Amino acid sequence: MVYFYRKTIDFSGEDTAIENLRRYVDDRRLWLILTSEQIEQTKSMLARVYKAQFRQEGKLDYKLYIQILELSLKLEDYEDWGKHLTGFKTACKIMLDHILELWRKANNKK
Repeated sequence: MVYFYRKTIDFSGEDTAIENLRRYVDDRRLWLILTSEQIEQTKSMLARVYKAQFRQEGKLDYKLYIQILELSLKLEDYEDWGKHLTGFKTACKIMLDHILELWRKANNKK
């Protein structure tokens, strides 16, 4: 499981509550309990994301979606702060290629 957050002026992600949550996520001891309505909304969202990407009906696997989302956010953040680093373009290409590979994998699973 991945815990997503963005650092802002008001939120560093480093307070005690966040560290405790991160520990439970890292230990795989955190479970999400969703209502049947939330499950249906998630399934619908995954179908819409799949259709937007591939222009056909299908359903995106939730675990692949999380991986794609995590890498996309990391790439976006890296593009913001890594512009002047050596190997910037190469690192961006590697991340983008990995994202595209995950999308190909999603399309083959149907």
